[in-house]
Amino acid sequence: MFQMGEGEYLALPHPMDVENPLWQRFVAEAPVILRFAGQKTPLVFDLAEYPDPYPLRPGACRTGRVLSPQPVPRR
Repeated sequence: MFQMGEGEYLALPHPMDVENPLWQRFVAEAPVILRFAGQKTPLVFDLAEYPDPYPLRPGACRTGRVLSPQPVPRR
């Protein structure tokens, strides 16, 4: 089940059924995948410092909506 505002935010800009099991699974498993990538690869993720594209919607943030990988060493 989504927290208040999560489902509404995910429904933008494409209308969808926020109770759809695929979206619920996405929200549940995204942290697991990020932890796996952090443990098994050289990838390190940071919160991007650009504004939320939908700042007036429920669940919006001023910044930090998107995770972005840090540069990966060439060697």
